[in-house]
Amino acid sequence: MLRWTIASVLLSFLVVSFQLYLKPAIKVVGYGREIENLRNNKCHTFDSLESCESAVLDEQTDTLYLACSTIASRIAWAPAGDSFNFSGMSHEDYVAAFKFNRDNPAKSEVQKFKFDAASPFVSLHGIDITRSTNGELHMFLNSHRPPLAPEKRLVQYSTVEWFKVDAATKTLVYQATFDEHVSTPNGVAAAENADGVWFTNDHGPYLDGWVRKAQVDLLFPRTFSIGTLGYCSTKSRKCRIVAENLMYPNGIARSGSQIFVAGSSTVGAAYVYDIVEEEEGTLQLNTTIIMDRPQDNVSADSEGNLWFAGFPRAHTLFEMFKNPAIFQPSSGIKVSPSGTGFTWEKVFEDPGRVSSGATSVIHHPKHNLLFISGVAMPMLTVCEI
Repeated sequence: MLRWTIASVLLSFLVVSFQLYLKPAIKVVGYGREIENLRNNKCHTFDSLESCESAVLDEQTDTLYLACSTIASRIAWAPAGDSFNFSGMSHEDYVAAFKFNRDNPAKSEVQKFKFDAASPFVSLHGIDITRSTNGELHMFLNSHRPPLAPEKRLVQYSTVEWFKVDAATKTLVYQATFDEHVSTPNGVAAAENADGVWFTNDHGPYLDGWVRKAQVDLLFPRTFSIGTLGYCSTKSRKCRIVAENLMYPNGIARSGSQIFVAGSSTVGAAYVYDIVEEEEGTLQLNTTIIMDRPQDNVSADSEGNLWFAGFPRAHTLFEMFKNPAIFQPSSGIKVSPSGTGFTWEKVFEDPGRVSSGATSVIHHPKHNLLFISGVAMPMLTVCEI
């Protein structure tokens, strides 16, 4: 009798767990999802821009800046994806400036910026820009350097790097490195006037160990919401944690008086924070936007809309790191303010034909373009929508 009671309790627990956690997670990550061809029929690809995980648009100059590497390097060294073979990492990561020529796409401009002599070694991931009151363009990058003591621990030494952009000489002029509370950074969002920078720690302070893996691998991600948001001041050069208990916070972007954070989790959540105190980077959670898929990077356009790179089939995404020739579907999600909340819609989707495994979607309102790039994409894709 006792055995039957225990078995009944266990079965009830499994049924409830399936309904509450496993079934929604299976749906969100994309099992059985049909992939559409949506606004992917007027696109141009640029093979010279490989493995650009993140990008940002300077609408003032119609210039897209991208943080690029090589696919081989991303396969070996991608700390956010638990790839820690630093012997295979690229030593030639670069920031590219791209200007699209709509009349003649073949004549679009691609220029690689160089780092000045004072710059540290960088292994690029996230990128953002802002202008100071005097009009200077500032750039923030998060970088994953090799471990400081590889013989003791095979993990990254990650930083947020601050540069001024010298467009005339195509040079990034080094300003400072931030590493306080910068443990597992994924995305960066610049404050107004380059007064500071917010950043996500996708695995919080956990550089390795079972808690780090549990956040992504287990079916109960809320139990292991270890991600954090931090803020570094360019005035004081100090950093602090401003939000905790996030589920794998990924990309981050500022729009007006709010911060938006993509949550690449099994619940498809994106977080919206109000900026309470600008100088210290203080945030207060406003709401959570639930979408039908996990997201990677998020960008804001000048019309007040947010654009997320969505993973239609997140459960197969890491296959492209084993074999980049395997096409992965991509999608672009538009989030718009609506009353006191937000609405979202899928604006772009592709089975992998013109955009495979996109991690960044940028909208150019003036020309109605989407710039689509990815951590393991062999090209930049530009689509007219």
